[in-house]
Formats: sequence, C-alpha cells, structure tokens
Amino acid sequence: MGERIRKTNTEWTYRYKLDGPFPEGKWFQCDYGMLNEFSLSKRLPDDTKECIVTGKKGEKAGQHVFDIICK
Repeated sequence: MGERIRKTNTEWTYRYKLDGPFPEGKWFQCDYGMLNEFSLSKRLPDDTKECIVTGKKGEKAGQHVFDIICK
C-alpha cells in the first residue's frame, strides 16, 4: 500500500516502501485498461528501498501519465 505524499487537482505522488522480506524478489507491476486487460511487470534489484510514483492527468479524457523512480 502506498503512502500519499502529495496531491493536487491534476497531479499525485505516492511512496511505496520496500522494507522487510521479499522471498520471491521485489517486483513492480502496472495494469492498464478499464478491466486491467494488459499488465507490465519488472523485477527490481534486491537492494531497492522504495519507489516514488507520480501521476498526472494527460491531454485526453481518462489519460494519465506516470513517472516512476525506484531507488
């Protein structure tokens, strides 16, 4: 579960802390589509401590643009 660290009418930022045990590794997954018809996932390096996800409204209705920084 992410921790909201910022929110405006057009932009939002969440922090996902990755402490604790991850016996199957650390993964980041994004789901797309009205019913999550499409998923992309990537294994993160084991020493990743957190990911910051910033989203903002796109130019078209229902469109969102995301920046993801994991460190």
